[in-house]
Amino acid sequence: MLEDKIIKIFNKNYKSYGTRRIKVELEKLNIVVSRRKISIIMHKYNLVTKYVLKYRKYKNNKYNEDNNIVCNRKNKDSELVLKALKNIKYPINRIKILHIDRELEFKNSKLDKFMRIFNIKHSLI
Repeated sequence: MLEDKIIKIFNKNYKSYGTRRIKVELEKLNIVVSRRKISIIMHKYNLVTKYVLKYRKYKNNKYNEDNNIVCNRKNKDSELVLKALKNIKYPINRIKILHIDRELEFKNSKLDKFMRIFNIKHSLI
């Protein structure tokens, strides 16, 4: 009975209603059903809306492949870490260990020099 109503609502609306709209239509008929249950029934009867959103696959472009841009981005990340360290209101010489998730990306002479000066150790080394 519920399956018949879902199929009827789906076909009556030119096969364009998805689970959300079907749920609203069923609520107008005082039938409370979860979207998951509606989805299971739609899948059982191969009811697919005309307006399914397709996922876009991104192509590699010159910006993703260019090594100069990637290196530049890494330097900016390490510069952001340096800026953050310089803005700490806590005395920097009291910091003993610094944990950076992307340790290999921050192989930077400025950052290493800063950490050597203040005798700060890397947590991942």
